Amino acid sequence: MNDESLKQPSPSRDVESFASDGACVQKWYFTFGSNHAHPNGYVVIEGTFKEAREEMIELYGRNWSMQYKSAEVAGVEKYCLYEVRSCFKDEILVTITDGKNKETKNEQRSV
Repeated sequence: MNDESLKQPSPSRDVESFASDGACVQKWYFTFGSNHAHPNGYVVIEGTFKEAREEMIELYGRNWSMQYKSAEVAGVEKYCLYEVRSCFKDEILVTITDGKNKETKNEQRSV
């Protein structure tokens, strides 16, 4: 995947400052708009800005709205957003990273 594909959809200005810090590993909140597959839904992916964005594009293509640095900034409570769960398997893919190495595992979560 090239860096050009990471530019769409465009991140909010609030997130752009984190994009330049490749070592900032944290939880990122991705939201879906009203015209997307999961209206009023969100997904949480942990990693650097770029790693999380690549994972989201891998999972949902570009069929999502925005990437945010926190649930509060994403408006999870304010807009009563729900966490999107996989409908294809009972496990959710969790990515663990130290900024250099990436390990992926399946984690059992209640749906």
